[in-house]
Order: sequence, then C-alpha cells, then structure tokens
Amino acid sequence: VSTQSTWGLLMKKEKDAEWKWDSETIEKLLQSGNYQGVIDKCTEDMEAHGKVSAKLIMRAKCYSKVGECVKALADINEEFELNKSPPLLEIIEFKAELLWELGQINEAIAFLEPKNLTDKTGKIKNKIAEYKRIYLEECGLPHYNPEIVKMEKLSKWMRDNGAIFKNIRMKYYSPDFRGVHTFNPLEENEVFLIVPKHLIIYPKLGKETPMGGKILTSGVSLNWDYLVYIAVFLLTEMHNPNSEWKPYLDLYPRIVSSFPMFFNEYEKSLLQGSPMLEHIAYEYDQIKKEYYRILDAVPEFKMISCEEYIKNKMLVISRIFYVRMDGVTERIMVPLADMFNHHPEKVGQTYWQYSEKDNAFVVKAQKRIEKGDAICENYGSKPNYRYLFYYGFVVENNPKNTLYLKIFLNADDPMLKAKQMLIGVSEGEYIKIYKFFEAYTVFLEKNDKLISTLRFVQFEGDPSALGKYVIPSVSNFALCTFEQRKISMPCISKSNEKKMLIKLKEIAKKCLAKFPQTYEEDLHLLQSKALTFNERNCIIYRSGEKKILKDLIEMADLGLFLLTKEYAEAQAYFEAKNETKPYNIYIEKTLLPFLQNEDKIKPQSLKDRSSNY
Repeated sequence: VSTQSTWGLLMKKEKDAEWKWDSETIEKLLQSGNYQGVIDKCTEDMEAHGKVSAKLIMRAKCYSKVGECVKALADINEEFELNKSPPLLEIIEFKAELLWELGQINEAIAFLEPKNLTDKTGKIKNKIAEYKRIYLEECGLPHYNPEIVKMEKLSKWMRDNGAIFKNIRMKYYSPDFRGVHTFNPLEENEVFLIVPKHLIIYPKLGKETPMGGKILTSGVSLNWDYLVYIAVFLLTEMHNPNSEWKPYLDLYPRIVSSFPMFFNEYEKSLLQGSPMLEHIAYEYDQIKKEYYRILDAVPEFKMISCEEYIKNKMLVISRIFYVRMDGVTERIMVPLADMFNHHPEKVGQTYWQYSEKDNAFVVKAQKRIEKGDAICENYGSKPNYRYLFYYGFVVENNPKNTLYLKIFLNADDPMLKAKQMLIGVSEGEYIKIYKFFEAYTVFLEKNDKLISTLRFVQFEGDPSALGKYVIPSVSNFALCTFEQRKISMPCISKSNEKKMLIKLKEIAKKCLAKFPQTYEEDLHLLQSKALTFNERNCIIYRSGEKKILKDLIEMADLGLFLLTKEYAEAQAYFEAKNETKPYNIYIEKTLLPFLQNEDKIKPQSLKDRSSNY
C-alpha cells in the first residue's frame, strides 16, 4: 500500500472523526518524502487528543518507510485492538507485509488465512500462495518446516531483546547447512545488523555460572580458557529447560560431522598418509584430558558428558569473533552473525565491530550487496589445514596451503651428540614440526626456517663452527648447556646446500609414499559429482599436501642441477625456463646470489617471477 493511497483511505476514514487533523501539513510532508515529519506530527496530535485508528495507521506506514518495522507493527496491532470494525483489505495486507519484512512468515500466513474466508477479491489467497512460494525459493525449506519455525522464533527473540536487523534472513542449503542471505539489496555503508551486548556470549558469562565459577577458583589448567568458559556457558544453558537463550540454542548446530575430529573411520581413511590424522588424535586427546582435569576439580561437571564437551568446544572455535570490547581484546559469539559463512572472494563485503558507543556488535555493508546474495565473511587467509580442522570445510586451489613436517637429526651422524647438546633435543626426539607454506614468497621467513634446520641437520665439520648458527649463539661449545635453541643457518657452501636439498627431496618422497593415491589420481577423483561433502574436502585437502611435496621435489632437483653450474650458466638456465613456481624465490633470493658471490660476478638483474605468484 503506497503512503499516498493510505493517506487517501485515512482522509475518508476521518470524515466521521470528532476532530480534524492538519491535512494540509500532512499532505506537504508526504509529498516531500518527510516521513519522519509525519511520524512526529501524528505523535504530537495523538499525545494531545488521544489515539485514533487513522493516525496509528498513518504513523505505522511512515515507520515502515524509515525502516522501523517493529514500531510500525506495534501501531497496527494497537489499531486492530482500538478499531472494532472489520479492517480494510489494504490494512490487512500491510500488516502481513510487516510480518514478512520482520521474518515472521508463519505469523503472516496464519494472520491472512482466516481473512481469506471472507475475501471476495482473491487477493489474500494469492498473497498466501505468493508468500509460500517465495519463502521456499529464498529459504530452501517450506514455511511449515520445524527449522523454519525455530528460525522465526530466533528472529523474534532477538528483536524483542533489542536487536536490529533488516533485509536479511537465514537460508537452508541442506538440513544441516545454512547461511544468511539478503531479501532486499543492501546499500554501501548500510548497517543491517545490530546485536546488543546482553545478547552476546563471551567468557565472562561462563565464569559467572555456578559451574564456571568453580572452574575458575579451582585453578585447573585449561587450554584456551576463553573457549572453555564460552562452552561452559552454552552447555549450562542447554541443560536448563527454562533458559532464556532457548531460541538461540534451538538453532545452535547439533551436527559436527564435517569436523575431522568427528569423522567416521571411512572418512579418516581418506586422509591416510596425511599429518592431519596425527593432529586429530592429538587434539582429541588434549581436549579429553582437559575435560577430566575439570571433572576432577569440579565433580558437578559430570552433568556434561565428555563427548558433549569436546563437540561444543570445537563448535565455539568455529563461531567466535575477535573484537575490542570494554577496552580489551575479547572473543565473542554473536547470534545470527555467527551464521555468516566463509567466502574467500568476499573480502571487504561487510565490516563488523563491537561499538562501545552503541554497546552492541554492529555489521554494515562495505559495498552494495544485491538481493538474494549470501552475507559472507572472510574468516581470514588461512591454509586448508586450519579451515578443515577448525571450521569443517576447505578452499579449493588455496595458495595458503601448508604441509607439516617433523624434522629429526640423522641417527648415524657422527656429530649427533654435539648437535643434540647444542639445540637441546633428546635422542630420537624430533627437532620441531615445521609448517611449509605453498606460498613460499608470502611465507619466506617461515619456510626458510625449515631450510635452515635441514642445513644444520646435514652439516659436517667442526662442531664449534655451529655455535654461531643457533639463537642464542654459543661461543664456547665446551660450555654449552642442554637447552632449546632456535636455528638460523644460511647457505654456507655448495656441499652443505647439496646435502640439504638431497635430504629435503628424501623427506618429500617418503611423505608422498605414505599416500595410497597419487596427486594425479586425486585430481581425477575430484571430477566426480558423486562425492559427499566430506569426501570432497578430504581429497582437496590431501591433494594440497601432495602438491607441496611435489613442488619440494622439483625445487630440490632444480637446485641440485644449478649447483653444478657456474653462476652465469645457472642464471641463464633459470631465466630460460621462465616458469612460475612457488619456490622460485628460493632460487632467486638464495641459490643464485650464493653462486654469484662465489664466482665474484657483478650483480645482474633477476626477473622476480615469484612476485606474481
């Protein structure tokens, strides 16, 4: 119903009123689009003369024009109570539209259905059919589905508690996979979600529960204590049948099957050969041990099962926001906002923060978002290792992929004891688990730590010469104490660099041999449309590790070849290859400069192809 047509209806309705309003002023305000002025005028008149049906309707219509649908609905409901005569068809449609805009679809349909019995025009019948059709298209489930009912209860609960959101609603892609979409466009810089602090979940709430308080005072050792206290709050409320958080908890995820920690045996078998399996077992064991430490310290914790605790701690990890709140960095969970999914190309689509001024979590569009588009967040530039383990998904062709490698000293090294003493590593103990990043250029320093360590492992010669390559350095090897030291060893000789590259290739080949399938077989498997979500994730994930291993073998082969050449010939060969490879920067910034320095040749320009990788 347009505001102008509403004005015409109201002027007719006012003929029987005991008093007249300033129709000329109202008309001018409407024509100029000054809806707030009309709201103020209606409010002023009703405060002076009492509430009447016509002005409640007019104010409601203008509230809807300025985005205040909650206030508009309140006025319409009050008008329905005030006016005992049957409402105009246009007003019936208007109330249904308000309920629709507020996401109360079932309420809108339930409101219209009795009116359909007396409507001779067929408009209400058509409107009901339209709502059902659009909702199925936009939300992925029919309006009567229990999940949709829960979704509407969450929306109403949030609005009743002061949250403001507009033009967005949840959409189901499958029974256990959902997101948030627009149902009208969002303009650049438009704020579309405000969640007040009392609807935000943060560690303090967990500490203030009886259980959380006892955990806090017990002094029990916790891993990532902020996750523990958020999980404790959620679990406490889940066990409370009268929890005021029930509308939120009813939609809280119950299915965690996409997280590797909860894979079945078949799905875990798809990761055979990957370090991920060891990580899954380790992390599961760590959280389980934490659960029993808490249980020993706080016996009442037995109301929460171990599996329940592990599951909810992982869910909390996947849903938290990092914000500055009350002057400190805080980890929080925000209803509705924690349903935004990740998209690697949605960087800058939205901006969120905790606003001290509004005392609320505020989200706005940083660019126009079209009708029907998903509201996505970029969870940060992470490797698939983190995406899969902590969020339950992967990103295809992720340039930030990593490979975790355990590096050991050589058991047959004549210098084994000296090296163990120098870096504080016991016999048979690995030096460190290194993350090797596919994006070598971006993570040059981190990748060079692995290369540096392998140079140390392969070093042959005077042990006292190694002291300067550890941090803190050791000037007198005889006085060296057994303590952890970092290794920082540059390219020191052709001989050592060759040994390092041979060792690197050996490690990469052994790691590749642990996988039952080849990289090429994985690429073929990914062409299948019949893969489950978890099957596809596992194959994408393991193929990313294999790609890094293949690149390391290529890098070692190329480096070993170039080390047989003089600088000029090595440079010419490398330039002639003209290939974009993630490891080019090792050749350009380490190997060729080393050869150049050895040959005492005047520096020549190198094409930095890696800068475009």
